Amino acid sequence: MPGALVLAAALLAALVCVAFAGPAALGAVRPQLSLRPRTAIAAVAVGGAAWVLALISVGPVLTWSVTGPGLVPGAAGEVCRQCLAATNPFSEQPVPVGIPSAVLIGASALTIAVIAASLLRELVVLIPRACRSARADLRATSCVAGVRVRVDEDRTAFAYALPARCGGIVVSRGAVDLLDEEELRAVVAHEAIHVEHRHHLIAALARGTAAPLRWIPFIATCERTVLDLLEIDADAGALRTVGTGALVSALVKLQEAERPRAPEAAGASAVETASVAGPEVPAAGALSVLGATGGSPREGSPVRGGRREDGPSARVASLVGRRQRPRRWPGAGLAVLIAPVSAAGVGVHAAGAVALLSGCAVL
Repeated sequence: MPGALVLAAALLAALVCVAFAGPAALGAVRPQLSLRPRTAIAAVAVGGAAWVLALISVGPVLTWSVTGPGLVPGAAGEVCRQCLAATNPFSEQPVPVGIPSAVLIGASALTIAVIAASLLRELVVLIPRACRSARADLRATSCVAGVRVRVDEDRTAFAYALPARCGGIVVSRGAVDLLDEEELRAVVAHEAIHVEHRHHLIAALARGTAAPLRWIPFIATCERTVLDLLEIDADAGALRTVGTGALVSALVKLQEAERPRAPEAAGASAVETASVAGPEVPAAGALSVLGATGGSPREGSPVRGGRREDGPSARVASLVGRRQRPRRWPGAGLAVLIAPVSAAGVGVHAAGAVALLSGCAVL
Protein backbone atom coordinates (compact mmCIF):
# COMPACT_ATOMS: atom_id res chain seq x y z
CA MET A 1 0.00 0.00 0.00
CA PRO A 2 1.42 3.44 -0.90
CA GLY A 3 2.80 5.40 2.01
CA ALA A 4 0.62 8.39 1.16
CA LEU A 5 -2.48 6.22 1.37
CA VAL A 6 -1.38 4.94 4.78
CA LEU A 7 -0.85 8.55 5.92
CA ALA A 8 -4.28 9.57 4.63
CA ALA A 9 -5.97 6.67 6.42
CA ALA A 10 -4.11 7.39 9.67
CA LEU A 11 -4.92 11.10 9.44
CA LEU A 12 -8.61 10.42 8.88
CA ALA A 13 -8.69 7.97 11.80
CA ALA A 14 -7.01 10.50 14.10
CA LEU A 15 -9.41 13.25 13.00
CA VAL A 16 -12.44 11.09 13.74
CA CYS A 17 -11.01 10.02 17.10
CA VAL A 18 -10.35 13.61 18.20
CA ALA A 19 -13.73 14.75 16.85
CA PHE A 20 -15.65 12.39 19.12
CA ALA A 21 -13.28 11.84 22.07
CA GLY A 22 -12.10 15.45 22.30
CA PRO A 23 -15.22 16.91 23.96
CA ALA A 24 -15.06 14.48 26.89
CA ALA A 25 -11.35 15.15 27.34
CA LEU A 26 -11.86 18.93 27.30
CA GLY A 27 -14.68 18.62 29.82
CA ALA A 28 -12.49 16.57 32.13
CA VAL A 29 -9.71 19.18 32.19
CA ARG A 30 -12.07 22.18 32.48
CA PRO A 31 -11.08 22.84 36.14
CA GLN A 32 -7.43 23.13 35.12
CA LEU A 33 -8.28 25.39 32.19
CA SER A 34 -10.28 27.69 34.46
CA LEU A 35 -7.23 28.33 36.64
CA ARG A 36 -5.37 30.11 33.81
CA PRO A 37 -8.05 31.31 31.41
CA ARG A 38 -5.82 33.33 29.07
CA THR A 39 -3.37 30.50 28.56
CA ALA A 40 -6.24 28.05 28.24
CA ILE A 41 -7.95 30.18 25.59
CA ALA A 42 -4.79 30.10 23.49
CA ALA A 43 -4.32 26.35 24.02
CA VAL A 44 -7.91 25.44 23.11
CA ALA A 45 -7.88 27.76 20.10
CA VAL A 46 -4.62 26.24 18.85
CA GLY A 47 -6.03 22.74 19.32
CA GLY A 48 -9.17 23.58 17.35
CA ALA A 49 -7.19 25.34 14.61
CA ALA A 50 -4.82 22.36 14.35
CA TRP A 51 -7.79 20.04 13.82
CA VAL A 52 -9.18 22.30 11.09
CA LEU A 53 -5.79 22.54 9.35
CA ALA A 54 -5.45 18.76 9.45
CA LEU A 55 -8.93 18.41 7.97
CA ILE A 56 -8.00 20.74 5.12
CA SER A 57 -4.81 18.73 4.51
CA VAL A 58 -6.76 15.50 3.86
CA GLY A 59 -7.48 16.51 0.25
CA PRO A 60 -3.83 17.12 -0.71
CA VAL A 61 -2.72 13.92 1.03
CA LEU A 62 -5.27 11.91 -0.92
CA THR A 63 -4.02 13.42 -4.19
CA TRP A 64 -0.59 11.99 -3.35
CA SER A 65 -2.02 8.50 -3.04
CA VAL A 66 -4.74 8.30 -5.71
CA THR A 67 -5.21 9.71 -9.17
CA GLY A 68 -8.09 10.00 -11.60
CA PRO A 69 -9.15 11.69 -14.81
CA GLY A 70 -7.93 15.22 -15.24
CA LEU A 71 -10.55 17.95 -15.09
CA VAL A 72 -8.22 20.84 -15.93
CA PRO A 73 -7.07 20.63 -19.57
CA GLY A 74 -4.01 21.99 -21.32
CA ALA A 75 -1.09 23.85 -19.78
CA ALA A 76 -3.02 24.78 -16.64
CA GLY A 77 -3.64 21.11 -15.90
CA GLU A 78 0.05 20.32 -16.41
CA VAL A 79 1.04 23.06 -13.97
CA CYS A 80 -1.39 21.65 -11.39
CA ARG A 81 0.02 18.15 -11.83
CA GLN A 82 3.58 19.41 -11.42
CA CYS A 83 2.61 21.32 -8.28
CA LEU A 84 1.01 18.21 -6.78
CA ALA A 85 4.07 16.15 -7.67
CA ALA A 86 6.39 18.78 -6.15
CA THR A 87 4.57 18.66 -2.81
CA ASN A 88 4.51 14.84 -2.64
CA PRO A 89 7.26 13.50 -0.34
CA PHE A 90 6.51 9.88 -1.31
CA SER A 91 8.14 8.12 -4.25
CA GLU A 92 5.32 5.64 -4.95
CA GLN A 93 3.07 6.19 -7.92
CA PRO A 94 -0.55 7.16 -7.06
CA VAL A 95 -3.18 4.43 -7.31
CA PRO A 96 -5.55 4.99 -10.30
CA VAL A 97 -9.15 5.58 -9.14
CA GLY A 98 -12.14 7.33 -10.60
CA ILE A 99 -11.84 10.47 -8.46
CA PRO A 100 -10.14 13.45 -10.17
CA SER A 101 -7.46 15.18 -8.13
CA ALA A 102 -9.20 18.48 -8.77
CA VAL A 103 -12.22 17.25 -6.77
CA LEU A 104 -10.07 16.36 -3.76
CA ILE A 105 -8.19 19.65 -3.85
CA GLY A 106 -11.45 21.48 -4.48
CA ALA A 107 -13.02 20.04 -1.32
CA SER A 108 -10.17 21.45 0.77
CA ALA A 109 -10.33 24.78 -1.07
CA LEU A 110 -14.09 24.93 -0.50
CA THR A 111 -13.60 24.36 3.23
CA ILE A 112 -11.11 27.23 3.35
CA ALA A 113 -13.48 29.51 1.42
CA VAL A 114 -16.46 28.73 3.66
CA ILE A 115 -14.47 29.39 6.85
CA ALA A 116 -13.08 32.62 5.39
CA ALA A 117 -16.59 33.78 4.48
CA SER A 118 -17.80 32.97 8.00
CA LEU A 119 -14.94 34.97 9.53
CA LEU A 120 -15.66 37.92 7.27
CA ARG A 121 -19.32 37.78 8.29
CA GLU A 122 -18.38 38.00 11.95
CA LEU A 123 -15.83 40.78 11.51
CA VAL A 124 -17.35 42.80 8.67
CA VAL A 125 -21.10 42.30 9.16
CA LEU A 126 -22.05 41.45 12.75
CA ILE A 127 -19.64 43.70 14.66
CA PRO A 128 -20.40 46.79 12.54
CA ARG A 129 -24.11 45.97 12.86
CA ALA A 130 -23.68 46.02 16.64
CA CYS A 131 -22.06 49.43 16.41
CA ARG A 132 -24.85 50.86 14.28
CA SER A 133 -27.54 49.42 16.54
CA ALA A 134 -25.91 50.77 19.69
CA ARG A 135 -25.47 54.25 18.24
CA ALA A 136 -29.07 54.33 17.04
CA ASP A 137 -30.86 52.77 20.00
CA LEU A 138 -28.69 53.43 23.06
CA ARG A 139 -28.09 57.15 23.15
CA ALA A 140 -28.60 57.59 26.88
CA THR A 141 -25.50 57.37 29.06
CA SER A 142 -25.07 57.33 32.80
CA CYS A 143 -22.40 56.95 35.43
CA VAL A 144 -22.82 53.54 37.05
CA ALA A 145 -20.42 52.62 39.83
CA GLY A 146 -18.11 55.42 38.70
CA VAL A 147 -17.94 54.27 35.07
CA ARG A 148 -19.66 55.89 32.11
CA VAL A 149 -21.96 53.32 30.50
CA ARG A 150 -24.83 53.25 28.03
CA VAL A 151 -28.22 52.60 29.59
CA ASP A 152 -30.85 50.37 28.02
CA GLU A 153 -34.27 51.31 29.39
CA ASP A 154 -35.41 47.66 29.36
CA ARG A 155 -36.70 46.63 32.81
CA THR A 156 -35.13 43.17 32.43
CA ALA A 157 -31.91 42.92 34.42
CA PHE A 158 -28.87 42.44 32.21
CA ALA A 159 -25.57 43.97 31.15
CA TYR A 160 -23.35 43.33 28.16
CA ALA A 161 -20.22 44.59 26.46
CA LEU A 162 -19.75 45.98 22.97
CA PRO A 163 -16.44 46.96 21.36
CA ALA A 164 -15.14 50.21 22.83
CA ARG A 165 -15.74 52.12 19.59
CA CYS A 166 -19.38 51.03 19.68
CA GLY A 167 -20.13 52.29 23.16
CA GLY A 168 -18.51 49.75 25.45
CA ILE A 169 -20.60 48.68 28.44
CA VAL A 170 -24.40 48.58 28.32
CA VAL A 171 -26.45 48.17 31.52
CA SER A 172 -30.21 47.79 31.57
CA ARG A 173 -32.48 49.87 33.77
CA GLY A 174 -33.64 46.62 35.32
CA ALA A 175 -30.09 45.79 36.43
CA VAL A 176 -29.62 49.27 37.91
CA ASP A 177 -32.83 48.85 39.93
CA LEU A 178 -32.07 45.26 40.98
CA LEU A 179 -28.45 45.46 42.07
CA ASP A 180 -26.92 47.51 44.85
CA GLU A 181 -23.89 49.76 44.31
CA GLU A 182 -21.25 47.11 45.02
CA GLU A 183 -22.98 44.54 42.82
CA LEU A 184 -23.28 47.05 39.99
CA ARG A 185 -19.60 47.86 40.40
CA ALA A 186 -18.80 44.15 40.08
CA VAL A 187 -20.92 43.76 36.94
CA VAL A 188 -19.39 46.84 35.33
CA ALA A 189 -15.88 45.63 36.26
CA HIS A 190 -16.64 42.27 34.62
CA GLU A 191 -17.84 43.91 31.41
CA ALA A 192 -14.92 46.37 31.45
CA ILE A 193 -12.49 43.45 31.24
CA HIS A 194 -14.28 42.24 28.11
CA VAL A 195 -13.79 45.67 26.55
CA GLU A 196 -10.22 46.14 27.78
CA HIS A 197 -9.03 42.71 26.61
CA ARG A 198 -10.86 43.03 23.27
CA HIS A 199 -12.67 39.78 23.90
CA HIS A 200 -15.05 40.55 21.02
CA LEU A 201 -12.25 39.85 18.54
CA ILE A 202 -11.38 36.51 20.14
CA ALA A 203 -15.06 35.57 20.24
CA ALA A 204 -15.56 36.60 16.60
CA LEU A 205 -12.58 34.53 15.47
CA ALA A 206 -13.76 31.52 17.47
CA ARG A 207 -17.33 31.76 16.23
CA GLY A 208 -16.38 32.53 12.64
CA THR A 209 -14.02 29.58 12.39
CA ALA A 210 -16.38 27.16 14.13
CA ALA A 211 -19.67 28.19 12.49
CA PRO A 212 -19.39 25.98 9.35
CA LEU A 213 -18.06 23.05 11.42
CA ARG A 214 -20.31 23.08 14.49
CA TRP A 215 -21.70 19.69 13.51
CA ILE A 216 -18.29 18.30 14.54
CA PRO A 217 -18.41 17.71 18.34
CA PHE A 218 -14.79 18.70 19.00
CA ILE A 219 -15.05 22.01 17.13
CA ALA A 220 -18.35 22.89 18.82
CA THR A 221 -16.80 22.11 22.22
CA CYS A 222 -13.69 24.17 21.46
CA GLU A 223 -15.86 27.14 20.53
CA ARG A 224 -18.01 26.85 23.63
CA THR A 225 -14.94 26.39 25.84
CA VAL A 226 -13.25 29.51 24.45
CA LEU A 227 -16.39 31.59 25.01
CA ASP A 228 -16.77 30.25 28.54
CA LEU A 229 -13.11 30.97 29.30
CA LEU A 230 -13.60 34.56 28.16
CA GLU A 231 -16.25 34.87 30.87
CA ILE A 232 -13.94 33.31 33.45
CA ASP A 233 -11.16 35.72 32.41
CA ALA A 234 -13.58 38.63 32.87
CA ASP A 235 -14.52 37.29 36.31
CA ALA A 236 -10.85 37.01 37.28
CA GLY A 237 -10.15 40.54 36.10
CA ALA A 238 -13.14 41.93 37.95
CA LEU A 239 -12.00 40.29 41.19
CA ARG A 240 -8.88 42.47 41.15
CA THR A 241 -11.02 45.53 41.88
CA VAL A 242 -14.18 44.17 43.52
CA GLY A 243 -14.93 41.59 46.16
CA THR A 244 -15.88 38.01 45.43
CA GLY A 245 -19.07 38.41 47.44
CA ALA A 246 -20.30 41.31 45.30
CA LEU A 247 -19.69 39.47 42.04
CA VAL A 248 -21.28 36.25 43.31
CA SER A 249 -24.26 38.16 44.67
CA ALA A 250 -24.73 39.96 41.34
CA LEU A 251 -24.61 36.68 39.40
CA VAL A 252 -27.10 35.05 41.76
CA LYS A 253 -29.52 37.99 41.56
CA LEU A 254 -29.35 38.05 37.78
CA GLN A 255 -29.87 34.31 37.73
CA GLU A 256 -32.97 34.60 39.87
CA ALA A 257 -34.34 37.42 37.71
CA GLU A 258 -35.30 34.94 35.01
CA ARG A 259 -37.78 36.02 32.41
CA PRO A 260 -38.93 33.71 29.59
CA ARG A 261 -38.60 36.13 26.72
CA ALA A 262 -36.55 35.52 23.59
CA PRO A 263 -33.78 38.05 22.93
CA GLU A 264 -32.69 39.46 19.63
CA ALA A 265 -28.94 39.27 20.21
CA ALA A 266 -28.41 37.42 16.94
CA GLY A 267 -24.70 38.12 16.96
CA ALA A 268 -23.96 37.63 20.64
CA SER A 269 -20.53 36.14 21.09
CA ALA A 270 -20.72 34.74 24.61
CA VAL A 271 -24.30 34.96 25.73
CA GLU A 272 -25.21 34.66 29.39
CA THR A 273 -28.83 35.68 29.63
CA ALA A 274 -31.27 36.36 32.41
CA SER A 275 -33.56 33.50 31.46
CA VAL A 276 -33.60 30.36 29.37
CA ALA A 277 -33.74 32.56 26.30
CA GLY A 278 -32.56 35.76 27.90
CA PRO A 279 -33.25 39.49 27.86
CA GLU A 280 -34.15 41.29 24.71
CA VAL A 281 -30.89 42.74 23.49
CA PRO A 282 -31.28 44.70 20.28
CA ALA A 283 -27.57 44.99 19.55
CA ALA A 284 -26.77 42.09 17.25
CA GLY A 285 -23.11 41.32 17.73
CA ALA A 286 -23.00 42.11 21.45
CA LEU A 287 -19.99 40.53 23.10
CA SER A 288 -21.57 39.32 26.32
CA VAL A 289 -24.92 39.50 28.04
CA LEU A 290 -24.46 38.95 31.76
CA GLY A 291 -27.36 37.18 33.38
CA ALA A 292 -28.51 33.79 34.52
CA THR A 293 -27.93 31.18 31.87
CA GLY A 294 -25.76 30.90 28.84
CA GLY A 295 -26.12 29.66 25.37
CA SER A 296 -23.73 27.86 23.15
CA PRO A 297 -23.60 29.64 19.85
CA ARG A 298 -25.74 28.04 17.19
CA GLU A 299 -26.43 29.57 13.85
CA GLY A 300 -30.06 30.38 13.27
CA SER A 301 -31.03 30.79 16.93
CA PRO A 302 -31.67 34.33 18.16
CA VAL A 303 -29.37 33.87 21.11
CA ARG A 304 -27.25 31.24 19.41
CA GLY A 305 -28.08 28.50 21.80
CA GLY A 306 -29.88 27.25 24.86
CA ARG A 307 -28.48 26.41 28.25
CA ARG A 308 -24.79 25.83 28.50
CA GLU A 309 -23.20 23.03 30.44
CA ASP A 310 -21.72 25.52 32.88
CA GLY A 311 -23.65 28.74 33.28
CA PRO A 312 -23.31 31.21 36.12
CA SER A 313 -24.25 28.52 38.67
CA ALA A 314 -21.02 26.70 37.85
CA ARG A 315 -19.14 30.00 37.79
CA VAL A 316 -20.55 30.91 41.20
CA ALA A 317 -19.32 27.57 42.55
CA SER A 318 -15.91 28.28 41.04
CA LEU A 319 -15.80 31.82 42.47
CA VAL A 320 -16.56 30.62 45.99
CA GLY A 321 -13.89 27.94 45.76
CA ARG A 322 -15.94 24.82 45.05
CA ARG A 323 -13.83 23.60 42.14
CA GLN A 324 -13.99 20.17 40.65
CA ARG A 325 -10.99 17.96 41.17
CA PRO A 326 -8.84 18.18 38.02
CA ARG A 327 -8.04 15.02 36.08
CA ARG A 328 -4.78 14.96 34.13
CA TRP A 329 -5.07 11.79 32.08
CA PRO A 330 -7.84 13.00 29.74
CA GLY A 331 -5.85 16.12 28.92
CA ALA A 332 -2.71 14.11 28.29
CA GLY A 333 -4.65 11.73 26.08
CA LEU A 334 -6.12 14.61 24.09
CA ALA A 335 -2.64 16.09 23.63
CA VAL A 336 -1.35 12.72 22.41
CA LEU A 337 -4.16 12.56 19.84
CA ILE A 338 -3.83 16.17 18.66
CA ALA A 339 -0.02 16.15 18.39
CA PRO A 340 0.20 13.80 15.37
CA VAL A 341 -2.81 15.42 13.75
CA SER A 342 -1.15 18.82 14.14
CA ALA A 343 2.19 17.54 12.87
CA ALA A 344 0.60 15.95 9.80
CA GLY A 345 -1.42 19.05 9.01
CA VAL A 346 1.53 21.41 9.41
CA GLY A 347 3.77 19.09 7.37
CA VAL A 348 1.34 18.90 4.46
CA HIS A 349 0.75 22.64 4.36
CA ALA A 350 4.48 23.36 4.74
CA ALA A 351 5.26 21.07 1.80
CA GLY A 352 2.66 22.88 -0.28
CA ALA A 353 4.01 26.29 0.69
CA VAL A 354 7.59 25.31 -0.17
CA ALA A 355 6.49 23.92 -3.53
CA LEU A 356 4.54 27.07 -4.38
CA LEU A 357 7.38 29.37 -3.32
CA SER A 358 9.82 27.40 -5.49
CA GLY A 359 7.52 27.63 -8.50
CA CYS A 360 6.43 23.95 -8.36
CA ALA A 361 9.48 23.06 -10.51
CA VAL A 362 7.70 24.79 -13.39
CA LEU A 363 9.53 28.11 -13.66
